[in-house]
Amino acid sequence: MDPVLIVVIAALVMCAVERIRPAVLQPRVPGWVLRLTALNAAQVGVVYLGALTWDHWLPHWRVWDNSDLHPAIGLALGYLTITFVYYWWHRARHESPLLWRWLHQVHHSPVRLECLMSFYKHPLEILLNGLLSSTVLHV
Repeated sequence: MDPVLIVVIAALVMCAVERIRPAVLQPRVPGWVLRLTALNAAQVGVVYLGALTWDHWLPHWRVWDNSDLHPAIGLALGYLTITFVYYWWHRARHESPLLWRWLHQVHHSPVRLECLMSFYKHPLEILLNGLLSSTVLHV
């Protein structure tokens, strides 16, 4: 089964469970669904943009050819690398007043906490995350 399809199905199941049996009753927030939908659509758009553009350009800048690695080793190295980079990127977004105020604060601003909120980010942060992920994994 396609990995993307697995993730989509899992996300839909989690959202459905959250609606049917919420652990916490969420407050009514005017415009919440529209904002959540718009920012999630931006996330999908950035993933699509990356697939069409920088995912094709970045492999030409590869520093290390890992094509001869066993897939399990490549997966482990990729996971450790992206986790390390994202730890420091996330920490920088909390500690830098500029990054916090202009990017990351949006992610922490909602009063509703639900499954799709993890993707509730400033559009520029979404774009930077996509570029960072692609750069780390392709270069």
